[in-house]
Amino acid sequence: MTITHTTTHVHPVLSASEPPALVPPTQSYPWHSLPLDSTRLRRYLASCVAHGVDYELGAKADDLLAVPPDYGAIDCSGWVRAAVAVATEGRTILPDGSVNQNDWCAAHGLKRSSYAVCRLADGLTRIGFVRPSSQHPVGHVYLCRNGRTLESWGGHGPGSRPVGVHVLSAETTDVYVLAVGA
Repeated sequence: MTITHTTTHVHPVLSASEPPALVPPTQSYPWHSLPLDSTRLRRYLASCVAHGVDYELGAKADDLLAVPPDYGAIDCSGWVRAAVAVATEGRTILPDGSVNQNDWCAAHGLKRSSYAVCRLADGLTRIGFVRPSSQHPVGHVYLCRNGRTLESWGGHGPGSRPVGVHVLSAETTDVYVLAVGA
């Protein structure tokens, strides 16, 4: 009998159940935030777009830190989870699902914000949520920075669009500040 050993590269990332790396509150910004690198975030989005990643409800990334991505399709919460993992170099792993991610943001003391300020070019990275409802049984999650979204959405896949898109402006229920600067 022959035994074959295979080696898989495992990134040193946290699981969603481990404490995340949070930037502690300071006198000038008295809320928690994430150590998110916006350049890494934008590069990750560009890599997804360049590789033609599509949207598929329920699709997730097998390797959260793979750049270019190791998937051909991903849903909104899977993309946000992978994007945050990449942009924090694996130090913060959000749970799966937009409702769970919304609950995570609230539980970890991130600053509540509003959809209206997502249009600002203020250098803050925010996370927005559309809660499931009787009209929309599936929720949505997206990142936004300087007036543009970074997200994966139905019929498109990962990409960026102006924050003023009607469905987001009409349906967004919760917004939090994820990262300050960087």
